[in-house]
Amino acid sequence: MDSAIYYAKAGIVSAQEISSDSLKASACAVLGDLFFKKGLHDSAVFYQLKSLKLREAIGSKPQIINSLYNLGAICNAIGKKAQSYSYFEECLKRSLAYKEPSLRAMANEGMASWCLSNDEYKKAVAFYSQAGTLYSDLNDKEGTGRCLLNLGSAYDMSDLPVESIRCYKKALALFEKLGLEKSILVCYDNLGATYGGMGKISEALLYHKKAQVLAEKIGALDELKVIYENISDTYRQKGNADSALVFFQKSSQVKDSILNIENLNYINELQEKYNKEKRESEIKALKEEDRLKDAEMRVQQKRAELMVITICLLIILTLLTFFILRQRAGNAKAMAQKNEQLYRRKINEIIKEQELKSISSMMEGQENERKRIAKELHDRLGSMLATIKLHFNAIEQKMDKLELKSIEQYNNANKLLDEVCDEVRKIAHNMESGVLVNFGLVHALTDLKEALQQSSHLSIQFGSFGMGERLSNAIEINVYRVLQELLSNVIRHSGATEVSIDLNRTEQQLTIIFSDNGTGYITENTGHQGMGLKNIRSRIAKLGGKFYVDSGKQNGTTNIIEIPLKDGQTLHS
Repeated sequence: MDSAIYYAKAGIVSAQEISSDSLKASACAVLGDLFFKKGLHDSAVFYQLKSLKLREAIGSKPQIINSLYNLGAICNAIGKKAQSYSYFEECLKRSLAYKEPSLRAMANEGMASWCLSNDEYKKAVAFYSQAGTLYSDLNDKEGTGRCLLNLGSAYDMSDLPVESIRCYKKALALFEKLGLEKSILVCYDNLGATYGGMGKISEALLYHKKAQVLAEKIGALDELKVIYENISDTYRQKGNADSALVFFQKSSQVKDSILNIENLNYINELQEKYNKEKRESEIKALKEEDRLKDAEMRVQQKRAELMVITICLLIILTLLTFFILRQRAGNAKAMAQKNEQLYRRKINEIIKEQELKSISSMMEGQENERKRIAKELHDRLGSMLATIKLHFNAIEQKMDKLELKSIEQYNNANKLLDEVCDEVRKIAHNMESGVLVNFGLVHALTDLKEALQQSSHLSIQFGSFGMGERLSNAIEINVYRVLQELLSNVIRHSGATEVSIDLNRTEQQLTIIFSDNGTGYITENTGHQGMGLKNIRSRIAKLGGKFYVDSGKQNGTTNIIEIPLKDGQTLHS
């Protein structure tokens, strides 16, 4: 047993070395089974759980079902009933989903064994019947016989001896065909016990004696001890005290023999363990002796090598001094080149900054000029027209003295003067309001595009779809400011030569795609955002929109803005 455990552990190590989780899971399952047989139940559960976790990670469904069955069987055997039921239930659930008949049969058999050991005989009968049917369909005679044998036990415990005997005899017929002597022996003994329970002493003794002969033949001492006890009980039931005593003594003798064998096996295990430790100690001593010899040889080699190393070090120091001097000269040159690059970059940044200021100043100047002209139109030309209007009103008081033709000319002139006054007011208002407020987002962006293209090396492609109707002032102003900020970022930081702006409007949403062919940046590294990006996100969030950035080093940048449109956010033209 210890050798088997040793090789199973070696199998786990080998599987780890070749990175095979599948082989490691199988080795853990084997080791868990060996620990269970040795009575080390905690270790058995530990390795079976380890096997299950590995198989779940791999995704091997059949092997997962096998691991769940093994854990259910171990927990059931050591009295952990709740855990056992949980494993068997999950095993059955997964086998039904996997739809593999052999796995379903195994899972039903597991549930049946739990029910049988927990006195739920009716459920045990149902599960064993289902498992037996599945094994029969698969032509698995051993599995069918095993289920019939356990089904007989379930019927016997349910006080249905006739059904119990029928199942035992069916199982016996299958085991006899297969030549499974231990299973045949169990069938004989169970038949004897059931007949004894029915009071049929002759039939009980007949099957017990058959079990006795077979157990003595194959040397099954554990089973023989139980058979002798059953025969003794049957003779006692018959009233034959002498025969009952004889078989009770035989049972005691077999029990002593089993104990002696177990003691002998234990002694052999201890002897084997001692021999193994002795061999390991001798190997360790030999290794230590070899290690000391190797150490002595290495010391001698070191002395010889030390002289060579000393000479080499002197040569290396000489060469190193030469290379350091040469490296310093190279570093000074590289530093000068780097400083020159930094200086040029700083100059470029200053030029770009100046371009931005020039563009902003130009646009601000245009806006101020509009306002100035509007003020001039309103204040000066407007006042002059008002004075002319007063003169016309004065003439109107003397209308009765004018001729008919003159009156008609006066009326026409007065009407034209009213129209001129209205037109001057409109022009003044429009110029003071600005392009964005008066003509809308598309016109304002077109003006911005033309202004930037005239004052920078940037080529801007601008397109719009579905923008026939005006948007609300809040949306147009915020979108305009966001695009201004994005264009500013492009000129400042990206080194782009081309920019594309697309506006796409539907009934529910305004989508803006802003892309450039600049240097780009890694989006994961934008944890510390600049003020510009923060302002952009703030404006978009205020409109209930979303802002996405797709960028990468040397791959340009694409900004996508989605702004929902609700009722009342459209100005009809």
